[in-house]
Amino acid sequence: MIDVGEITKGIETLLNEKTTGFTIQRAGEINRNPNVAGRNNGWIGIFKGASSYKTHTTGNTPWLADIAIEVHVQRSSSRNGAVAEDGMTDSEKLVMDVLANKANLSLNGTVDTVIEFDVEYKYEKEDLNYFATAIITLVAQKRT
Repeated sequence: MIDVGEITKGIETLLNEKTTGFTIQRAGEINRNPNVAGRNNGWIGIFKGASSYKTHTTGNTPWLADIAIEVHVQRSSSRNGAVAEDGMTDSEKLVMDVLANKANLSLNGTVDTVIEFDVEYKYEKEDLNYFATAIITLVAQKRT
């Protein structure tokens, strides 16, 4: 069995080492504080996703797993949604530059490699604040 928590810790460490100006939170709640998402480069949340274990073709012992991790990159603005989106786009680029860098694809040695990135965008307005979030789902492979 793979300890997915070790992978999320690896991502947290990697982002803390390679980026500045973010509030980074692992395994917490989705941020709803506009002051956190609006400060510096914004807020990053790291969450476990689904895991899929592949069985070896000559037996039934799992030997390869695809592990999905969600990295939420969020910015906010009290002015309008476009300002929040522009900030989120800048922050998303900073995070993707780290995660997709060939030297970092083992996520601090916690996986064999990252094989896929998918990005979904979410926009919300809460009270007088606009939130823009890029939800980066990365799929990593690890041999068991």
